Amino acid sequence: MKASSTVSTILVLLAAIGSAGVLHGPLLAQSPLGPPVRGNNGSKIVVRLHASAKCPNNILRLKDLAEVKGNPSTANRLADLPIAPTPPIGNLKDWSRAEVEKALQLRGVDITNLQWEGLGVCRVERVAATQIVDRPAVADPAVSQPEINSSVVAASAIKRPDSAAEKHSDAPEKQAGDAGLAGTRFMTAFTTPGVVAQAERIAQTAIENYLQTQTQSTAEFTVKPIIPPNLAQTILQRRQIIGIAGGQAPYEGLQTFELLVRSPTGQEKVTLQAEIQLPELILVSTKALPKGHWIRPEDLTYQPLPKGWKDGVQNCYTDEEELVGKELKRGVSANQILKRGDAGAPTLVEAGDAVKIELVLGAVVIETNGRAIESGGQDDLIQVETAEHKKRLLARVRSERIVEVYSNGSMPASSPATFNSTSKSRKTR
Repeated sequence: MKASSTVSTILVLLAAIGSAGVLHGPLLAQSPLGPPVRGNNGSKIVVRLHASAKCPNNILRLKDLAEVKGNPSTANRLADLPIAPTPPIGNLKDWSRAEVEKALQLRGVDITNLQWEGLGVCRVERVAATQIVDRPAVADPAVSQPEINSSVVAASAIKRPDSAAEKHSDAPEKQAGDAGLAGTRFMTAFTTPGVVAQAERIAQTAIENYLQTQTQSTAEFTVKPIIPPNLAQTILQRRQIIGIAGGQAPYEGLQTFELLVRSPTGQEKVTLQAEIQLPELILVSTKALPKGHWIRPEDLTYQPLPKGWKDGVQNCYTDEEELVGKELKRGVSANQILKRGDAGAPTLVEAGDAVKIELVLGAVVIETNGRAIESGGQDDLIQVETAEHKKRLLARVRSERIVEVYSNGSMPASSPATFNSTSKSRKTR
């Protein structure tokens, strides 16, 4: 009996509260997320749509789309209401006033108590979490923006320092922007020099491969990436890098690149700079050339030193003048690197040729006949053999089929009579 009386009392109280709400309460549905949306003394909440907005989060909230003004506590609750998921990173979506109203109605908000001002459409872009979110103060000229009231200016273009609620709501965004802009004062926690060094190595490899693809060569570029500490964790592993773009031909000096990387929120673009040094240019043959070919300018072209070339640039030709007019000492194929020793002075004496041997004794020159054991060009040292005594000497090639031996060479200076020779004064050449 006592329990029945208690239940009856509760029902009576609930009925009284309900009647009071109908007669004296606000004509607004009770939102499951909080008290009815209404300002002080029954005033309406003012909602101004932005011309455009950038959102770094997965969920789009009303405060991302619009400026909400009124009673601070009520306006803040309304501003925090979720509207919908944000579009993928890099994509755009236009939100009209009607679409925003519908989303608010689904969350229990009576939109008749909202006063709408400003533009009729807000363009939303999803940005990476590492980017500074900045809402443009002017409308995007590419988007047609129907106005609700032609006399109303977009709220994002108006500064109201006398509004305490606006100051309060803008303060966290200003602090976040100041923190992002003052990057020299902050760095990501737990980022050590070793982490930055590893990120630099990974970025270096990615940029090198990219440059080789862009130039269609195996050139060994010198790449020195500049990795800010706050980006090191983002590119700490190769599998985090999905793609790369940027740079400008001829890819030398300070270059800017964009890396598309995986992040907890999906994908994001990371911009970094790198100092690029072009590889050494060396000479290669434009076509197959036989042994003994006299090299002409059209036989040569430059190409970057291949990556991993073990002989070093010092063993290659880098100046065209060093090769033009020289004779190939061995045949080469097309696009083959010409190394030191592949070409030399034109051959003036072939092995087996009959040669004139001049023995230089001060101002006197003794001539005799002989045979070349080796081939040689101008000023080359070759082995020759005297015709009469088969004596081998080391001689210098002076001109075509003429060699000379000086008195300090291997020929005995005291036995010129053994030669079937003639003597004459040394001619000045």
